[in-house]
Amino acid sequence: MLLTVRPAKNQESAFAWPIYNRYIGENIFGLSGSKLDKSDWLLQEETKFKDYWSAADAYIIEVDGSPVGWISTSKANNTLTIQNVFVDDGWQDKGIGEKLFSEMIPTWKAERRVVEVPILITGTLSEEIQRGLERLGFEESGSDGLVRMMRVNFS
Repeated sequence: MLLTVRPAKNQESAFAWPIYNRYIGENIFGLSGSKLDKSDWLLQEETKFKDYWSAADAYIIEVDGSPVGWISTSKANNTLTIQNVFVDDGWQDKGIGEKLFSEMIPTWKAERRVVEVPILITGTLSEEIQRGLERLGFEESGSDGLVRMMRVNFS
């Protein structure tokens, strides 16, 4: 399995939206306290997504040349925050996230980055994600009750 990560292109929002939609629908809708029905709420989320999607801050995850997920990031000074990692359902539980992070570590070390990863505490894979990040050297650096922040300092 050859895993690669490449910068996203603007038109790839059409690939990214359904993966984002499933994740948001499964993990966030119940927490929103919204009085809207789920389909109305997701329609509003699609509008927000169109504003949120930025190819300049997104990367496509590919396995053997086929897209299987995407990452959104933000940078401030030497800190890179992996805002989200979305992997298509068919590729869940195949070690994509951990492999992705292990392959990126040499780059982050060379760039002398601090890398942060927020984990949605109520997410279906939150404990598994935390254990994987800990194996790679990340440590918990705080929590606001909704999100647990994991961090590693390569600077």
